[in-house]
Amino acid sequence: MVALVFDHILPPPDRDAAGHRYARAFAAAVGGWEPWLCVPSLDEIAGWLDDAGWRVVRSTEFPSLSFLDADQLATFDGIRDVAREAIALLIEEHKPIPAPLAERTYSGKFLVRTDPDTHERLAVEAARLGISLNKLANKKLLAHS
Repeated sequence: MVALVFDHILPPPDRDAAGHRYARAFAAAVGGWEPWLCVPSLDEIAGWLDDAGWRVVRSTEFPSLSFLDADQLATFDGIRDVAREAIALLIEEHKPIPAPLAERTYSGKFLVRTDPDTHERLAVEAARLGISLNKLANKKLLAHS
């Protein structure tokens, strides 16, 4: 099992065995670049590796953690193990552990800030439809989720 925290900023002499395997997979996926010479986003890296046949999963609660494997099921087992290790470190360091998203409670309210022109355009659209701005915003959010 290979645990991977995207360490593409490390030059070759500073990588461990897992880092070298990752760098080879990264280079194969993006046409030979050395990972530490470019600064792509984690989403770009995951996409490139996915295109090359590797499966990358990341933890929503721990955005800096990821796991890479050619086998899709192994990636889920791997990220679970990496998250357990991260939690153990947080406990050891007396740091807070993020609550799983599924266990969080949500009020149903959040504030959206926008520019005045967008606010006006949406208010006019809601008025024309005969609905509240809140109802219009909900409809638009649901249409894109």
